Amino acid sequence: MTDFGDGLSSAQLLQQAESLKLSISQSGVGSSEAWASRQGLQDIYQQLLITDLEYALDKKAEQDLWNYAFKNKITWLQQQAKDKKNCKRSEVQSSLVLFLETASGFYMQLLQMLCSSFSLCLSDRKAASGLGILTELSTVDCLDTKTPQQASSLYICQHCLVHLGDLARYRLQMQQAESYYRHAAKLVPYNGQPYNQLAIIEAGKGDKLATVFFYIRSIAVKHPFPVAATNLEKLYTKIVTEALDWRRVRLTQHDTVLLFLHLQAHIHLGTGLELAAKMADWLASNLVIHTCSSAFTITNLLHMAVVNMFTIEHCRRHLQDSGGNEESQTLSEEEKTGYGLALTVTGMLFNAVLFMVGRGKQDVKYRELATMPVLKLLLDWLRCHANIYKLSTFMDTVVVWPSLSKLLNIIQLLPKDNFDITAHKEQPLPEDVELQCFPPLQRMHSSLDFTLEALPSDQIVKLRIARVVDHGNWLGTEMASLNALRSHAVTGGRLLHFESPKNSSGKSVPGLEEEEIDRVLLGTKKDIKENGRMEKSVNFADEQRRDERRPMRMEISARQPIRAEVFSRQPIRAEVPPRHRRDKGEGGQRHLGERRSSLEQKLESGEGKHELKGGRRNTCSPKVSMSSDLDSAVKHSRPEGMNNDKAYSRKRAYSNPGDARQGVGVQGGGAADNAADDYQHMYGSQADPQTVSHPPDFRYDSIYEMPVGSLEVGSDC
Repeated sequence: MTDFGDGLSSAQLLQQAESLKLSISQSGVGSSEAWASRQGLQDIYQQLLITDLEYALDKKAEQDLWNYAFKNKITWLQQQAKDKKNCKRSEVQSSLVLFLETASGFYMQLLQMLCSSFSLCLSDRKAASGLGILTELSTVDCLDTKTPQQASSLYICQHCLVHLGDLARYRLQMQQAESYYRHAAKLVPYNGQPYNQLAIIEAGKGDKLATVFFYIRSIAVKHPFPVAATNLEKLYTKIVTEALDWRRVRLTQHDTVLLFLHLQAHIHLGTGLELAAKMADWLASNLVIHTCSSAFTITNLLHMAVVNMFTIEHCRRHLQDSGGNEESQTLSEEEKTGYGLALTVTGMLFNAVLFMVGRGKQDVKYRELATMPVLKLLLDWLRCHANIYKLSTFMDTVVVWPSLSKLLNIIQLLPKDNFDITAHKEQPLPEDVELQCFPPLQRMHSSLDFTLEALPSDQIVKLRIARVVDHGNWLGTEMASLNALRSHAVTGGRLLHFESPKNSSGKSVPGLEEEEIDRVLLGTKKDIKENGRMEKSVNFADEQRRDERRPMRMEISARQPIRAEVFSRQPIRAEVPPRHRRDKGEGGQRHLGERRSSLEQKLESGEGKHELKGGRRNTCSPKVSMSSDLDSAVKHSRPEGMNNDKAYSRKRAYSNPGDARQGVGVQGGGAADNAADDYQHMYGSQADPQTVSHPPDFRYDSIYEMPVGSLEVGSDC
């Protein structure tokens, strides 16, 4: 044992600490004698932790320091402050705030001394020079200090960070508390206490999924936090007893998460498994819907995947693996049922993250596919547990093998930009760092170096794509007997081509209709008509060749046809859309006025007026209608040569796009005296210029403002 300057050894210091602990217990937490004893206890334990850390940790000095010097006093003050009958509540509250600040300062100082004494460089700790301290006093120079192991040094620093987070939480500084807890978990990821404290933070926010996730992270580590298992059992019991109307046609995103947690709780507790099986059938379609509509965040999906992985490990905790084969006979009937349900949920998550690939009329930007981290995580876990691919419970649930093969083929075509994949074999991705030391993924993480600095975001995407393709190649070669994926080299071995021989065209997610998926991805046709929202491809190669003009939306009221009197009653006012605004000179205004007057003269002289028979109009122009037959009706009324599916372009009527804005016609560049002829040229000689309906894709620069209820023209931006 080390002797200090005052002649006391580590054991003698510990004996003094024991006598002070007894004094605090006998005198009472709030007495003045207890205050003096706590001060002495802080000094002794601080000196012991710095000079002989290994001995202090063996005697659990860090826990006694927290409990006797701070926690008991904080608990007593909190109880006094909550007592409504206490006439000194305000004074107690002030004392509590002051004591919390004092305790926070003590642990902050202790952390600085530990880092200085043991030469620790924490990633987020500022160096002394950054604080304006030129020379930092080292405790090693003053005391005979034993050099501890690296693991012990990191543990005591994590201990300080956790209690700094606790003190911030007591002061209701939740954001600061969460920051301390996350730094503590990052420092020593195989200890479970920081995750348990993060679960408490999430429980205060009301996020049950995140709460369950962090309780699981606190349990499934090398050194689990003992209280976390009890906390998870209590939370699952509470979830099971809560009422949830899950038999509705379609659940909200929040209710889908609750249904998922109900299912996991039933499997974990081993109760109500028949009800859990019905919940699983209802969960399948809702997972797909909310994943395709991006209602779930990437964090939600990651948490769901991890919770389900833990549930599977919990169900198979009695299994003995030998040669990759599981002795399922060692499971009870309840455990077998729960195990099968958990595998079914895994297949549901697999379907959800891949179901949107190739769906609808919109192309997917695969480079930034939101579900790629979750897909990579699921493939990592399945590769660690390859025997699950051989289980019919999982394989019969998955219906997205064609989508996976299409995704694998397309993401290989993305530009690599000379990115060397082999140089980053040990580089962990963000999802790997988040789940560091998680036992179900330990085999995949064993080859990664978590001390490496993070890559830029574009390189992270490329590295993730490379690893997903590697998983696909492994499925096509090592697991070829599954008949799920096949792969072969193309382009001289530079790329792999994947195909799915497994015909899943006749299989679909239970309770999910194709119309519902189309409605989620593209929106209904009614919504497109009402809001003027044009269906637009997200093919980025086409975006580079985007047309300079945007389509105009024309809505024509079927209740009141457009009559010639409308034009004669009110002068026509031309307006240029804001995106086409430009300076108009005197010539432009003159040509525009000539165009207006010429059109009015034609209408007043009777040219182009309707021939009325029996009080009704006799015209060859298509009837005004908002039906889907509008395009075909207009197409049939056009002269030969104009009956094609291409949108009408201004270039057909004007030799120069700028002439349309200046009112210059095609012939000779004079005033636009042939307005009615332009309509007849577009729609046929028998078409009426006042009653013809423009197709939705008609493109024109000038907006003609008509009386309300007759003609409304707007720009679809």
